Amino acid sequence: MQPIRQSYEQLQRFAANASHELRTPLAAVMSNAQVGLLAPLGDDSQQRLRFEKIVEATKLMSLLVTQLLFLARHEGKLPPEALSKVDLRQLLADVADEYKFQAKKLNFVSYLPPQAVEVKADANLIRQAVMNLLNNACKYTAAGGTVQLKLSIQAHQGLIQVIDSGAGISVAHLPHIFQRFYRVNE
Repeated sequence: MQPIRQSYEQLQRFAANASHELRTPLAAVMSNAQVGLLAPLGDDSQQRLRFEKIVEATKLMSLLVTQLLFLARHEGKLPPEALSKVDLRQLLADVADEYKFQAKKLNFVSYLPPQAVEVKADANLIRQAVMNLLNNACKYTAAGGTVQLKLSIQAHQGLIQVIDSGAGISVAHLPHIFQRFYRVNE
């Protein structure tokens, strides 16, 4: 059992190191591409198209690096000292404000209670989980569709829901949705 544990720890260290090391060059590529986009265009619209592709690819790579670093840092159960009092209502209100602009071609609606909903949690992990759900909801909902972010209290617990009018996941894939890196190619 020890070799398996060592391999697991080595893989975890690799993910953390790779994520950290890739951040600097990605930031440089992004910065240079953004500067190129600000330069006067002239007649060469192809140059602008290339810069736009560089920016888009860099955003995707940065997201991947962030997710790898997230996985490396948050493996397993969180220690109690990592948890603090979080107002879910305020956290979700902030996330909803960000998504109102990102979901331009969608009807984005948030339903949050008027009062604070306090829980003991890691605010960054909750934010990341909700943003992952919203990203998927926005990505797989057709233009004109609806994405909802809801917070309610049930049995003295906060319940966060992301509901969309997208196609959804077929029943055959549902048993696998919580497996790390599992993707549905439909």
